[in-house]
Amino acid sequence: MLLNNVFFLLLVAKIADVCSTSIIANKRAYVDPKYYNFVAKKIFQDTDLLLKFINGAKCPDCENPNHYKSITHVGEVQNPDTRSWEEIAFDVACLSNTGNKTIVEIRVVKEKYSCFGERSQYYVSRLIHDQLSSLNKRVLHTDQEYALLKPVHFIAILDFSLFPGDEFISNHLMLDKKTHANHLNLSTYTFIELPKLKKAGYDVEKYETFIAKMSYLFWFQRSEKKYTDCLVELFKRDPDIQRAANYANPAHWNSEEEAEYRAIQDTDDLFEDVMNTCHLEALEQGHVKGYDQTFKSGCIKGDEKGSKQIAEKLIKIKKLSDAEIAECTSMKEPEIEAMRKQWEAKKTYGSF
Repeated sequence: MLLNNVFFLLLVAKIADVCSTSIIANKRAYVDPKYYNFVAKKIFQDTDLLLKFINGAKCPDCENPNHYKSITHVGEVQNPDTRSWEEIAFDVACLSNTGNKTIVEIRVVKEKYSCFGERSQYYVSRLIHDQLSSLNKRVLHTDQEYALLKPVHFIAILDFSLFPGDEFISNHLMLDKKTHANHLNLSTYTFIELPKLKKAGYDVEKYETFIAKMSYLFWFQRSEKKYTDCLVELFKRDPDIQRAANYANPAHWNSEEEAEYRAIQDTDDLFEDVMNTCHLEALEQGHVKGYDQTFKSGCIKGDEKGSKQIAEKLIKIKKLSDAEIAECTSMKEPEIEAMRKQWEAKKTYGSF
């Protein structure tokens, strides 16, 4: 009887292992790399995984006594406190038990982010600035208010190489040039450059830390058998990696999540079509002078596909202002503003 029970348990374990491997190997397990940020948001909804990832990014190769004990998700949209500043939307934003803020951003296309290092510093500067703005709208602040400033940690997961060198993860902070002491510690940065994982390849022994294993998972959407074999081995060594992979696997999504993914694809395709048409018309007019000029001189009218439909989808993209959307359609700016307010009011309770 005992032998039969042992045999049964071994059989169940084998079946589970085979099922896990087959799901990962299945083509449906792979999401278009263009939508890394969608997958990362799903994974990092799990605060335990996000906490472990952030602590690993803070100190990849050591047990840091300053590791966060807990985190809380906060709003991803950073609203400007002045009309001259743009709204910033982050992929993931959270507060630690110490009050420190961490931002996680995922970027795929290098051509769109050739100055991503500078962009990152701007984002962090805005987050530090807005801490005081939320306390007091005065131009001049007191020493007591400055003392309340909390550090901001910026983490970027990039599907392109940003810096020279072969290391896939790099940490950046301000150090004294001579003593290397870190006295100015309000801003720190971690960049994970996925293409540089090729150096480690598919050798599971090269992925010892949690941050390395998670980076390998984000290097997914590679359908090679070697990738799958290494990932399954990582599952055996760290159940948290398998849990993260399940969040990223469309085979584990419900109908609402699949619909959300398709809507993002459709909206992104529409935005790309609109911008490509704008670019072509701008080329014909000889006005290609950067994004703003291209958009304004080459924009198309939305009557061709339905002004309201295009306006609704462009509002959801959160990449254009009301004035720019109005230029794309036959609608007026106040109409766009009203649609945006309607969407913001309803997005928590239902579809737009």
